[in-house]
Amino acid sequence: MLKIIFTIILVAHLTYAAQICVDDPNNFCNATLSVNTDKEIYNNKEKILIHNNLSIKGNFILEYWIENSNGTIIKNKVNTTNLNEKTFTPNLVRTEKLKIKNKLISIDCNNTNSIRESEREIEVFVYKSELPFLEIIKVDIGTDKKIYLNESIKLKVNVYTGNYTGELNLNLINITNETYPLPNTYSEYNLSTDITIPLNCNIQTNNYTLRTSAINLTEERQILVINNCKSNPNNNTGELNITIGENLFFESESNINSSENAITGRIIYESPEIKAKGISSYILIAIVIMAFLYIIPKISKNGISHKSNNGSHRVSRRTRKQSSY
Repeated sequence: MLKIIFTIILVAHLTYAAQICVDDPNNFCNATLSVNTDKEIYNNKEKILIHNNLSIKGNFILEYWIENSNGTIIKNKVNTTNLNEKTFTPNLVRTEKLKIKNKLISIDCNNTNSIRESEREIEVFVYKSELPFLEIIKVDIGTDKKIYLNESIKLKVNVYTGNYTGELNLNLINITNETYPLPNTYSEYNLSTDITIPLNCNIQTNNYTLRTSAINLTEERQILVINNCKSNPNNNTGELNITIGENLFFESESNINSSENAITGRIIYESPEIKAKGISSYILIAIVIMAFLYIIPKISKNGISHKSNNGSHRVSRRTRKQSSY
């Protein structure tokens, strides 16, 4: 009987002490956080049951999320204000260990426990599927959502081959095409590449289809390509114009006055040097002719005067005969 009375008194004392702690004006508490699942190993696409646990009742906010073995979040962070059961269904391409994590964001007491996070590791087993898959992860063409000639599209693609091998084809239809081998079965390939738009002014401004295909699977995106050759409307080859002088067309010397043109006797091209030499020759001939026209009369006149002078000193034949008698 005494033992029963002693036990009752002890329980009453502990109850009173607990009530004092609850009614503590400083509102101290020691909140312990944990997370559990219904089991440790799951098959892929099997529902996982998640239980967040908190040792203190009251108003609180918990945050929970799921990460893969690389630390990448595969279920986004979510806030909850209750301890109801949560679910998550994984859809993985290979067997992985996942971590289910939670964090105490706030509680309506002065928590003295410095540990505010917990986690639970589980394993999700994936059978190797014979079915392949193809997924475009990212297409980056800038914030303006268009691409210009001579610029590049940044592309990320994931491929799982399943029970097949083959090729991954990246085709910006009517512009460019690239191919990558997929040599192994039951393998995942993660491709990051740049697709460069050629500097070809024949490419018209338009929406073009970016098609990725592998093992009878196809994914497509629409890409707006802008032709920025308007400043050079005559440039149809994709080459930059080089302007010399007055935008004259210059033919190589090997093509000037070719044998075909020589047969017709028609001059196709004369350089300034050749023209200058021709004019100089005409001027020189004209000077020579003018010199002859001026000098010859002088010579002729001087010759006649000299003859008349010589004649004035000659004795007539008749006078010489008289003298002889």
